Amino acid sequence: MKKRTLDQARELATRDAFLRELTRKLTLWIGDAERCARRRKAHPEVRRAMAGLLGTMRELHVIANPKAPITLRRRRLDLVSFLPRYLAEWDRLDVHVQGRASLIGHWDRGHLGTLLMELLSNAFKYGRGKEVTITMGARGKMAILLVRSHGTLARDLRGHFARFRRGRGLRAPGFGIGVWLARKIAKAHGGAFRLRSDGSHTVARVALPLTHATGDVASVRFSLVTRP
Repeated sequence: MKKRTLDQARELATRDAFLRELTRKLTLWIGDAERCARRRKAHPEVRRAMAGLLGTMRELHVIANPKAPITLRRRRLDLVSFLPRYLAEWDRLDVHVQGRASLIGHWDRGHLGTLLMELLSNAFKYGRGKEVTITMGARGKMAILLVRSHGTLARDLRGHFARFRRGRGLRAPGFGIGVWLARKIAKAHGGAFRLRSDGSHTVARVALPLTHATGDVASVRFSLVTRP
Protein backbone atom coordinates (compact mmCIF):
# COMPACT_ATOMS: atom_id res chain seq x y z
CA MET A 1 0.00 0.00 0.00
CA LYS A 2 2.86 2.37 0.89
CA LYS A 3 4.62 1.57 -2.40
CA ARG A 4 1.43 2.34 -4.33
CA THR A 5 1.03 5.65 -2.50
CA LEU A 6 4.66 6.55 -3.21
CA ASP A 7 4.26 5.69 -6.90
CA GLN A 8 1.13 7.86 -7.11
CA ALA A 9 2.97 10.76 -5.46
CA ARG A 10 5.80 10.43 -7.98
CA GLU A 11 3.34 10.34 -10.87
CA LEU A 12 1.64 13.51 -9.60
CA ALA A 13 4.99 15.26 -9.16
CA THR A 14 6.01 14.28 -12.70
CA ARG A 15 2.67 15.46 -14.09
CA ASP A 16 2.96 18.81 -12.31
CA ALA A 17 6.52 19.28 -13.58
CA PHE A 18 5.36 18.52 -17.12
CA LEU A 19 2.49 20.99 -16.84
CA ARG A 20 4.83 23.72 -15.58
CA GLU A 21 7.15 23.18 -18.54
CA LEU A 22 4.18 23.12 -20.92
CA THR A 23 2.98 26.42 -19.46
CA ARG A 24 6.40 28.01 -20.01
CA LYS A 25 6.54 26.89 -23.65
CA LEU A 26 2.95 27.87 -24.38
CA THR A 27 3.61 31.39 -23.12
CA LEU A 28 6.28 31.74 -25.81
CA TRP A 29 4.31 29.99 -28.56
CA ILE A 30 1.16 32.04 -27.99
CA GLY A 31 3.08 35.25 -28.68
CA ASP A 32 4.45 33.83 -31.95
CA ALA A 33 1.01 32.55 -33.02
CA GLU A 34 -0.63 35.93 -32.30
CA ARG A 35 1.88 37.72 -34.51
CA CYS A 36 1.33 35.21 -37.34
CA ALA A 37 -2.47 35.42 -37.05
CA ARG A 38 -2.34 39.22 -37.36
CA ARG A 39 -0.27 39.31 -40.55
CA ARG A 40 -2.48 40.80 -43.24
CA LYS A 41 -0.38 39.46 -46.10
CA ALA A 42 -0.90 35.87 -44.99
CA HIS A 43 -3.40 33.73 -46.93
CA PRO A 44 -6.88 33.70 -45.31
CA GLU A 45 -6.70 29.92 -44.78
CA VAL A 46 -3.35 30.31 -43.07
CA ARG A 47 -4.76 33.02 -40.79
CA ARG A 48 -7.75 30.82 -39.91
CA ALA A 49 -5.45 27.87 -39.18
CA MET A 50 -3.24 30.04 -36.99
CA ALA A 51 -6.28 31.43 -35.17
CA GLY A 52 -7.45 27.87 -34.47
CA LEU A 53 -4.00 26.86 -33.27
CA LEU A 54 -3.85 29.95 -31.07
CA GLY A 55 -7.18 29.03 -29.48
CA THR A 56 -5.95 25.52 -28.75
CA MET A 57 -2.75 26.84 -27.17
CA ARG A 58 -4.69 29.28 -24.97
CA GLU A 59 -6.94 26.43 -23.87
CA LEU A 60 -3.94 24.24 -23.00
CA HIS A 61 -2.37 27.14 -21.13
CA VAL A 62 -5.45 27.42 -18.88
CA ILE A 63 -5.55 23.66 -18.31
CA ALA A 64 -1.84 23.45 -17.51
CA ASN A 65 -1.90 26.45 -15.16
CA PRO A 66 -5.28 26.24 -13.39
CA LYS A 67 -4.49 28.58 -10.47
CA ALA A 68 -3.48 31.50 -12.67
CA PRO A 69 -6.17 34.01 -13.73
CA ILE A 70 -7.28 33.80 -17.35
CA THR A 71 -5.96 36.66 -19.47
CA LEU A 72 -8.92 38.13 -21.37
CA ARG A 73 -8.68 40.15 -24.57
CA ARG A 74 -12.06 41.81 -24.33
CA ARG A 75 -13.77 43.41 -27.29
CA ARG A 76 -17.29 44.54 -28.08
CA LEU A 77 -19.19 41.49 -29.28
CA ASP A 78 -22.77 40.60 -30.18
CA LEU A 79 -23.36 37.12 -28.80
CA VAL A 80 -26.29 36.44 -31.15
CA SER A 81 -24.39 37.27 -34.36
CA PHE A 82 -21.21 35.61 -33.10
CA LEU A 83 -22.82 32.19 -32.72
CA PRO A 84 -23.79 31.58 -36.40
CA ARG A 85 -20.30 32.58 -37.54
CA TYR A 86 -18.81 30.21 -35.01
CA LEU A 87 -21.16 27.34 -35.95
CA ALA A 88 -20.32 27.80 -39.65
CA GLU A 89 -16.91 26.30 -38.88
CA TRP A 90 -18.49 23.00 -37.77
CA ASP A 91 -18.82 20.25 -40.39
CA ARG A 92 -22.09 18.42 -41.09
CA LEU A 93 -24.20 20.72 -38.95
CA ASP A 94 -27.64 22.10 -39.87
CA VAL A 95 -28.58 25.29 -38.01
CA HIS A 96 -32.08 26.80 -37.75
CA VAL A 97 -32.65 30.17 -36.07
CA GLN A 98 -35.79 31.60 -34.48
CA GLY A 99 -36.02 35.18 -33.21
CA ARG A 100 -33.92 38.33 -33.60
CA ALA A 101 -32.00 40.26 -31.00
CA SER A 102 -28.63 41.71 -30.10
CA LEU A 103 -26.85 40.83 -26.88
CA ILE A 104 -23.83 43.11 -26.59
CA GLY A 105 -21.00 42.68 -24.13
CA HIS A 106 -17.24 43.00 -23.85
CA TRP A 107 -15.95 39.44 -23.99
CA ASP A 108 -12.93 37.50 -25.19
CA ARG A 109 -13.85 36.05 -28.59
CA GLY A 110 -11.36 33.18 -28.42
CA HIS A 111 -12.28 32.02 -24.94
CA LEU A 112 -15.99 32.41 -25.73
CA GLY A 113 -15.47 30.09 -28.71
CA THR A 114 -13.71 27.60 -26.43
CA LEU A 115 -16.62 27.72 -23.97
CA LEU A 116 -19.13 27.01 -26.75
CA MET A 117 -16.96 24.26 -28.22
CA GLU A 118 -16.74 22.42 -24.89
CA LEU A 119 -20.48 22.64 -24.23
CA LEU A 120 -21.49 21.62 -27.75
CA SER A 121 -18.96 18.78 -27.88
CA ASN A 122 -20.48 17.30 -24.72
CA ALA A 123 -24.01 17.91 -25.99
CA PHE A 124 -23.39 16.01 -29.23
CA LYS A 125 -21.29 13.31 -27.55
CA TYR A 126 -23.94 12.33 -25.01
CA GLY A 127 -27.01 13.41 -26.99
CA ARG A 128 -27.28 10.22 -29.05
CA GLY A 129 -27.41 12.18 -32.32
CA LYS A 130 -30.57 14.09 -31.35
CA GLU A 131 -31.24 17.81 -31.65
CA VAL A 132 -29.29 20.27 -29.53
CA THR A 133 -30.83 23.68 -28.81
CA ILE A 134 -29.14 26.91 -27.77
CA THR A 135 -31.38 29.58 -26.29
CA MET A 136 -30.15 33.13 -25.64
CA GLY A 137 -31.81 35.95 -23.78
CA ALA A 138 -31.30 38.78 -21.31
CA ARG A 139 -32.01 38.73 -17.58
CA GLY A 140 -31.35 42.12 -16.06
CA LYS A 141 -27.70 42.94 -16.66
CA MET A 142 -26.75 39.41 -17.72
CA ALA A 143 -26.85 37.59 -21.04
CA ILE A 144 -28.14 34.04 -20.51
CA LEU A 145 -27.12 31.17 -22.76
CA LEU A 146 -28.73 27.73 -22.36
CA VAL A 147 -27.42 24.63 -24.14
CA ARG A 148 -30.01 21.85 -23.93
CA SER A 149 -29.33 18.32 -25.15
CA HIS A 150 -30.80 14.84 -24.89
CA GLY A 151 -29.19 12.33 -22.57
CA THR A 152 -27.20 12.96 -19.42
CA LEU A 153 -23.51 13.39 -18.70
CA ALA A 154 -23.67 11.24 -15.56
CA ARG A 155 -25.85 10.28 -12.64
CA ASP A 156 -23.67 12.42 -10.36
CA LEU A 157 -22.66 15.74 -11.96
CA ARG A 158 -20.44 16.96 -9.12
CA GLY A 159 -17.32 15.34 -10.56
CA HIS A 160 -17.53 17.50 -13.68
CA PHE A 161 -16.52 20.66 -11.84
CA ALA A 162 -13.00 19.45 -11.01
CA ARG A 163 -10.16 19.31 -13.52
CA PHE A 164 -9.43 15.79 -14.84
CA ARG A 165 -12.43 14.36 -12.96
CA ARG A 166 -15.56 12.98 -14.56
CA GLY A 167 -19.02 12.20 -13.28
CA ARG A 168 -19.79 8.68 -12.18
CA GLY A 169 -21.22 6.22 -14.69
CA LEU A 170 -19.70 7.77 -17.82
CA ARG A 171 -18.80 5.41 -20.65
CA ALA A 172 -18.02 7.82 -23.48
CA PRO A 173 -14.33 8.78 -23.83
CA GLY A 174 -13.13 12.04 -22.32
CA PHE A 175 -10.59 13.69 -20.04
CA GLY A 176 -12.76 15.53 -17.52
CA ILE A 177 -11.86 18.98 -18.86
CA GLY A 178 -14.84 20.45 -20.75
CA VAL A 179 -17.24 21.45 -17.99
CA TRP A 180 -14.40 22.59 -15.70
CA LEU A 181 -12.99 24.79 -18.46
CA ALA A 182 -16.36 26.25 -19.47
CA ARG A 183 -17.10 27.19 -15.87
CA LYS A 184 -13.66 28.77 -15.42
CA ILE A 185 -14.06 30.89 -18.57
CA ALA A 186 -17.54 32.06 -17.54
CA LYS A 187 -16.30 33.06 -14.08
CA ALA A 188 -13.27 34.87 -15.56
CA HIS A 189 -15.73 37.11 -17.45
CA GLY A 190 -17.57 37.90 -14.23
CA GLY A 191 -20.34 35.43 -15.06
CA ALA A 192 -21.58 32.09 -13.77
CA PHE A 193 -22.07 28.52 -14.94
CA ARG A 194 -24.56 25.84 -13.90
CA LEU A 195 -25.25 22.32 -15.05
CA ARG A 196 -28.34 20.23 -14.38
CA SER A 197 -29.84 16.99 -15.64
CA ASP A 198 -33.15 15.25 -15.10
CA GLY A 199 -31.94 11.92 -16.46
CA SER A 200 -33.28 12.42 -19.99
CA HIS A 201 -31.96 15.92 -20.78
CA THR A 202 -28.97 18.01 -19.75
CA VAL A 203 -28.96 21.82 -19.61
CA ALA A 204 -25.83 23.96 -19.30
CA ARG A 205 -26.56 27.56 -18.25
CA VAL A 206 -24.02 30.33 -18.83
CA ALA A 207 -24.51 33.90 -17.56
CA LEU A 208 -22.27 36.70 -18.88
CA PRO A 209 -22.24 40.43 -18.01
CA LEU A 210 -24.26 42.37 -20.57
CA THR A 211 -23.60 45.89 -21.86
CA HIS A 212 -26.95 46.32 -23.60
CA ALA A 213 -29.57 44.36 -25.53
CA THR A 214 -32.03 45.13 -28.33
CA GLY A 215 -34.78 43.27 -30.16
CA ASP A 216 -36.63 40.21 -28.87
CA VAL A 217 -34.45 39.70 -25.82
CA ALA A 218 -36.90 37.18 -24.34
CA SER A 219 -35.22 34.43 -26.35
CA VAL A 220 -33.39 33.64 -29.55
CA ARG A 221 -33.33 29.93 -30.34
CA PHE A 222 -30.82 27.95 -32.40
CA SER A 223 -31.64 24.35 -33.30
CA LEU A 224 -28.64 22.20 -34.21
CA VAL A 225 -28.75 18.80 -35.90
CA THR A 226 -25.72 16.83 -37.09
CA ARG A 227 -25.86 15.31 -40.57
CA PRO A 228 -24.69 11.70 -41.13
